[in-house]
Order: sequence, then C-alpha cells, then structure tokens
Amino acid sequence: MLTGMVKLRRQLSEDGYCYVPGVAPEELTDQIRKIADRLAHEWQDSASPEEKRRVRLQGSLLDVWRYPELAPMIALPSALQALDRLGFTNPKFYSGYIISKPPETAPALFWHQDGFKWN
Repeated sequence: MLTGMVKLRRQLSEDGYCYVPGVAPEELTDQIRKIADRLAHEWQDSASPEEKRRVRLQGSLLDVWRYPELAPMIALPSALQALDRLGFTNPKFYSGYIISKPPETAPALFWHQDGFKWN
C-alpha cells in the first residue's frame, strides 16, 4: 500500500495536480477566488466582440503575472513546503492564467500551452 505522500507525488507527476489538505488557508483561497472572479468579469465586460469571438473556445486567458495581488497564492510558503515534502525541492513558477469559459458550451481545453513541459 502506498503512503499518502507517495500517492500525492504520483498524482502530481501523472495528472499534473494534487490536493494537499490544509496547505492553503481558506481565507486566502476565498480572497484569490474573489480576485479571479472579478478579473474574469472585468474581462467579459471590456473585451470587444471580436476578442470574444477569437477566444470563444478557451475563454479568457488572463496572465497572472499582470496581477500582483495573486502572488500570495503563487508563492505560498506552505505550498512550497508541501512540494518539498513531495520531493520537489526547487520548484519554479513558469506561468499561470485565469481561464473563464462557459462550461456547457465550450469544449474541453485538452492539451494546450503547458503540454510541452510534460514527458
């Protein structure tokens, strides 16, 4: 039987994500969710019809580098410590995007920009 950390490491390596309970404080998660919702709504309200048509399948792609208020989640010390415990001792942040697309009308994103980082 695999230990919890081994399972999480395998999930992160194979699926590209894992959930580690208790890493992100609920207050921070709520704050980041509110920021992301606000930014997605602002994009929806300000994007031209042409822009919306151009990105109709993937929705908004808001680069998190442009929003320093998201940094506390990106550089969360407890998340970096969890990665360290999983054996990822020197993680690097490459990029991040807020993607807001209609769930029922747009197709799945499938492999996209981050695919080149995978084996």
